[in-house]
Amino acid sequence: MPELWTLSRKSLEKIAADHDRISHLVRNLQARFYEATAVQGAPVAMYPAQTSSAVTALDSDAPGKGTANVYRRNTSTGDLGSVGELQVTVYNIGGAVESGKYCLVSRDAWGDWWLVVVPCE
Repeated sequence: MPELWTLSRKSLEKIAADHDRISHLVRNLQARFYEATAVQGAPVAMYPAQTSSAVTALDSDAPGKGTANVYRRNTSTGDLGSVGELQVTVYNIGGAVESGKYCLVSRDAWGDWWLVVVPCE
């Protein structure tokens, strides 16, 4: 014979209150998770560039820093062309890079530009 359970009105009210409390906690957790993982800037993309100053190397936990001119490929000629004189500060987690070197840079979700690739010579 199956077991029977009897719930009082007070027990049902407590279950309903717990359900409401837990559902609010879940909604708050979902909102906090979304805020923590949402992209806060432009989407990540890579661009050809040329260093316009020396870019220093990573030093312990401090990224290196320098400047670069960002280019784009002209779809008519295939050549690199400037993007309206766009010179940006680039950060670097690799070795030092001389001025005048072609490279790829990327903008992260927080708006910082990073030196990603320096072609091998």
